[in-house]
Amino acid sequence: MSQNTSRVVVVGAAQLGPVQRADSRASVVARMIVLLREASARGCDLVVFPELALTTFFPRWFVADITEADHWYETAMPGPDTQPLFDEARRLGIGFSLGYAELTAPDRDGVRHRYNTQILVERERTRERPCNLGDFQSMGQAGAEMVTLVEDEHLGLVR
Repeated sequence: MSQNTSRVVVVGAAQLGPVQRADSRASVVARMIVLLREASARGCDLVVFPELALTTFFPRWFVADITEADHWYETAMPGPDTQPLFDEARRLGIGFSLGYAELTAPDRDGVRHRYNTQILVERERTRERPCNLGDFQSMGQAGAEMVTLVEDEHLGLVR
């Protein structure tokens, strides 16, 4: 006789509504915390926030020099403005997935890379798993790699 090893994971899709250019990360994180609490009250195990959730959807505006958009990027996750989201998720015992713009430290050639990143934070917060969904420098270029595949022992193949 085989045992059923499946489990049910209740996932909540958190739709923030528009984030304006003038909105601070702290104000957006406060809105996200409200959604985390609501999802927890509804029995969710995991809350999924949208792509570029912490800022306005800035790729819609063309800039000749990409460094002009660096203020939209995160250089650490969690950072000072996002730490309250991580703290509240841990307090609630709920996991989340967060899309954000990531700016890396300079590589050995002095180049900083910009990524459209999605992070999965488990509810026990034992692991945070970033998945780079695309390189902003190459977005829109023919043949550009837009998705990094991540193999996860709990989720399987994440695209």
